[in-house]
This record gives sequence, structure tokens and C-alpha cells, in this order.
Amino acid sequence: MKELLIRGQRPYKMLIQPGLLPQAGKYISKTLGGSRAFVLTDSTVAALPSMALSTLCQSLSDEGYEVSPFQIPAGESSKNPSTYLQVVSEMADQGLQPTDILVALGGGMAGDLGGFAAATYMRGIRCVQIPTTFLAAVDSSVGGKTAIDLPQGKNLIGAFWEPSLVLCDPELLLSLPREVFMDGCAETIKYGILKEPEIIRLLRHALEKMSEGPGEAGDSGAVTELLSQVISKAVTTKEFYVHGDVTDKGKRGFLNLGHLLGHAIEAWSQFSLSHGQSVAMGMVLEARGCAGLGLTSAHTANEIHDLIQSFGFAVDPPCTVQDILPYLVHDKRIRNNTIGLIVAETPGSCHMEPYPADQLEEFAKLGFGEQ
Repeated sequence: MKELLIRGQRPYKMLIQPGLLPQAGKYISKTLGGSRAFVLTDSTVAALPSMALSTLCQSLSDEGYEVSPFQIPAGESSKNPSTYLQVVSEMADQGLQPTDILVALGGGMAGDLGGFAAATYMRGIRCVQIPTTFLAAVDSSVGGKTAIDLPQGKNLIGAFWEPSLVLCDPELLLSLPREVFMDGCAETIKYGILKEPEIIRLLRHALEKMSEGPGEAGDSGAVTELLSQVISKAVTTKEFYVHGDVTDKGKRGFLNLGHLLGHAIEAWSQFSLSHGQSVAMGMVLEARGCAGLGLTSAHTANEIHDLIQSFGFAVDPPCTVQDILPYLVHDKRIRNNTIGLIVAETPGSCHMEPYPADQLEEFAKLGFGEQ
């Protein structure tokens, strides 16, 4: 088992091990105690052939927990104020108290929504994150950012609320549709561009193993071991940026690489474009924009373009700068009319450059090639 310590405002652990889910109740009980668990998941997870929801609920019941499962429709469109109110109302109907636990079983949407519900219900109850997607495993399940969306933009209502425990079972990732798995690849590549180029090599190796047929070469044990390594490296890199800056006032801002234009494109598409695809495209466009401003070289921008494209991501935006401008101006990272651009000097080395928010249209046009 890989055990990572996440040094936040309230330090917590992430446990990574194939076959961990049936033991989830044991680890939750050992770490948190308590007597009641509210399990939030979505319709996709509830229908998984792995029976992840029933396995989790059984493991919690075996440890003496009174379990209340609650299912919401899958998809980013559920991460809204209406669904949030349904969740916290159900928590109240179930009589959850401040000593009880919310367990978020799912991808980024369930984790974000569940974390926000835990942060705000009775001014905060403990939360356990159990990621079922690669994106949630390498990124959104750790760090404590929780949020819901508004029509004006993504994650505009939220709170910093770190989980009390994260349990990651890589076996849950083996049956993911390729397009869903690739969402996590985009965030993993981001860590490679920021600080850890080696993670990109590991990721390629994992993808090659996953594409092999049955037999010794395609052995699931080899795949889950590689995925465990990738997840561990990704989370360790994220922890480097989060440590000492949980509330995103400084170095945590580096994790926004690709998210400035990526979030705007994702919101413009009304979330028909996935988060990973949008961020992958955002990394290419932002590198091109930084090159246009003279902050990085055209060579580096081309390297990032070729890297993202080599993983099969689309790199040309399906919209114009005018299309995404309303979402850019509502970016929650704007402070005092300034936003930090994440500039890749070379893949593996980046710095942050303050940039006037009222010039974001010009920056986006450089990235989109509209100038």
C-alpha cells in the first residue's frame, strides 16, 4: 500500500492500493470513528459492474456504520445549486450530526459537490473522498477545493474543505471508458509540464499496458501498479504546491496551468467538452499566448502543442475568443484586476507572471491565433 501524507491545514492521508474498496469501512473506522455515514455517488458509479456502491456500503455496515446512500444524476450539469440543496436536505432528513461522515464515491463532480456539502452542512462535517475516475484520483480528490457551478462560470460557489481521508483503489479505473480515463491524463500531463517530466513517461507506459490484450503482457496487476505509481507521483506533486497555500493565495496558483482558458472553454460548451479535454486545449492555447507576449519561447509552445497532441487531445478551439470572453471575465482567480499567468519556460519548469485582467481578451486572441 502507498500511503501519502497531505500536509494541509488539517493533515490527512491518501491510501493507494488495488483492491482497497472492500476494506474502505475498516480504514474509515480506524481513522475517523463515528457511527453514521452518508454516501454520495452518481448514477454512473451506482451502475458500475464492479458494484462499487454496494461494496462500499457493505464494508461500512460491517464496521457498524449506519449507512445512508444517496444518488444524483451523473455529469457536470449536476454540480449546481439545485442539486446541492437536494443533497444537504437529504442529509438533514437523515438526521446527520456534526460527528457523522460524508463519503463521496465518484469522479470530480461527486467529489466537488460532496466536499462542498460536507463543508457547509452544520458548518462542516468530516468528508472521505473515494475517487472512481483517473481525474479524481490524480487531482480533485486531494487539496480541499470544493465547489458548485453557476451559469456564469465553473466553481463560482465553493469552500476550502480538506477531506479527512482519501482512499484510492486503482482497480476501479480499469473499466473506465477511454475518453473518461483521458480526462485524468490531461491533469497528469499538467504536473509533468509544471515540475515532474518523469510522470509523462510513466503515464505513456501505463497507457501502452492498458492497450495490450489479455495475457501476461496485459496483466491487470502490472497496469494497477503503474497507475498506483502515476497517482502517487501526481498527488505528491500537487501536495508540493498545496502545502502552505491551501487557500490558493500563492504557489497553489501554479496548478491552474491550462485552466484559465480551459475553464472558459468548458463553461462555454455547457460542459459538453470534458474538463480534461478543455484543460489539455487550455495548456496549448496558454503556452501559445505566453509565447505571443514574449514570456516563453515559440519552441516551448510548440513542444507543449506536440506533447498534448501526441496523447490524442484536440488542440484547436471549437469557439472564438468572443464566445468565451464572458466566462474569462468571471474567473475567480482575478484579484485587484490582476491574474497570474502560468508560464512554461520548458516542460518541467514554470513561473507565474502577473497580468492585467482587463487585457485577457488580448491574451486569449494570441492563444487562439486571432491576432
